[in-house]
Amino acid sequence: MIEKEKTLVILDTNKIRRNLEWEKDFTDFEPKGDFLKIIEFIQSGNFSEIIYVGIPQIVIDEIINARTDNFNKAIVSIKQNTKKLEKIPETDFENIIYPNKEFQYQRYMQKLIDDYIEKNNFIVKLNLEKEKYHNVFEKLMDKAIKKYPPFHRKGKGFKDAIIWETILNYGKINDYSNYFLLTENTVDFDHLSEDFESSFNKDLKIRSSTEFLLAELEGIYQDMIKSYKLINFLNSEYFLEKLNEFVMDEIGSINTLKSIREIESIEKIESSDFNDLEFVLEKEDFETFRKISLLAKIKTGLLRLIIFFDTFDNEIQYLYEYNEVDETENH
Repeated sequence: MIEKEKTLVILDTNKIRRNLEWEKDFTDFEPKGDFLKIIEFIQSGNFSEIIYVGIPQIVIDEIINARTDNFNKAIVSIKQNTKKLEKIPETDFENIIYPNKEFQYQRYMQKLIDDYIEKNNFIVKLNLEKEKYHNVFEKLMDKAIKKYPPFHRKGKGFKDAIIWETILNYGKINDYSNYFLLTENTVDFDHLSEDFESSFNKDLKIRSSTEFLLAELEGIYQDMIKSYKLINFLNSEYFLEKLNEFVMDEIGSINTLKSIREIESIEKIESSDFNDLEFVLEKEDFETFRKISLLAKIKTGLLRLIIFFDTFDNEIQYLYEYNEVDETENH
């Protein structure tokens, strides 16, 4: 992995629950909209060990409460509408089974969310620890009375204030190097970045555009993105075919390379390699070149090849070294 620094992207409720498609199925917790875009970006780019999505517990509680309200309204609506239709000829609503009194949709929804988070371990819940409740409550009371941010002039903003304090009291902040808060409500969180910097001496970027955030993440991890694209290319049948042709041209008769067993390393060209390359390739700029060591499966065992590869046009430029290796040493 080229980039080792981790990023935490914290989501406000309005970036998770904006899409009303969720209410189409009360048995489901499948992200939609902006939340889904971020998840797909992480999964498709293999970023699950370096980009994490943080969801404050109060955001989860708000989602569950909203879903529960809509669930209860749906049940009431079904009962009212069936009442209106029960006397229509050739209709029968007597066998409709409604949830019994013991059924608690809030618990049902909480389990769906917990299961989803457990399955996607790059999603983390940000909890405000109970032992900090008292101090945080006193702090929020003082802010509310004095109408400090994020409280509005009319004394509103309690939920935003809890998110604020949850972030400032998150015990694993130092596990990350980059921090983002994604919210539609950038005005009320404007001062959070100042508090964050004074508390941790780190920069919290507050963003409203998911597309802009993803573009920033691409910038942070551009080397890693390029690396994964290169690895996918090196594992392709097309590359194997080209490698066979190149090796045959360079050294003549050799066992056909049947498959790429392992890509051992991908490195930038060292200055010590420049002289040989300049002579062979009549080229001076090797910024896009990589020195790649790989193991290829041949009929008699394994062949280690070290090649110089130009990532600009995806072409093999030079066979630096090759030798057969004992296959038992690479198990």
